Amino acid sequence: AMESLRPMLRLGFYDAVKGALEFIFTLQDSIYAPDGNFSSLEGCIGNSALRWACSTGAALVLAVEYIHYSGDRDFLAKYLPQMLAAGRWIINEIRATRIPGSPYYGVMPECRATDGDFGRLYVFTDSWLLAGLKKLSKLLKAEKHPDFQEFDNEAQAYQKDFDAVMDSVSHPNGYIESSIGDD
Repeated sequence: AMESLRPMLRLGFYDAVKGALEFIFTLQDSIYAPDGNFSSLEGCIGNSALRWACSTGAALVLAVEYIHYSGDRDFLAKYLPQMLAAGRWIINEIRATRIPGSPYYGVMPECRATDGDFGRLYVFTDSWLLAGLKKLSKLLKAEKHPDFQEFDNEAQAYQKDFDAVMDSVSHPNGYIESSIGDD
């Protein structure tokens, strides 16, 4: 659904996207939390299907893009606290994996990336979560929000850690391992 909604913004279908976002934010801190070995679920945004871990990042991407294209300041005022909570969930989870020697250092722990996956396809999960955190950071900068620097620093650290994990699972021939560690 996310990839269907994003192009609608450029076409001016703001009401439809806003309605979807209002529903998506009802899934924050709900029984539909992502499935994974998380240290906490506070602030995360779930989905009503198989509880993909990328949902929080995807929601942030869509919300920031909605605000950018629509200029809806009322939406920003109403949902910024929830967006900040979602960003803090991402930050807290990646901080929790920064354990020396961990194959998941600085990225999400094992979690559900797709309908048929648990613990693999980390690229999908971390790509969406990192994108959401980066977009939120840019919004905070534009709004001169006092938490901008913290979010920006964490997004940069997440990018660095994600790049290191990608380097560790990438082969010279271009093959990328489907899981992290020894499983």
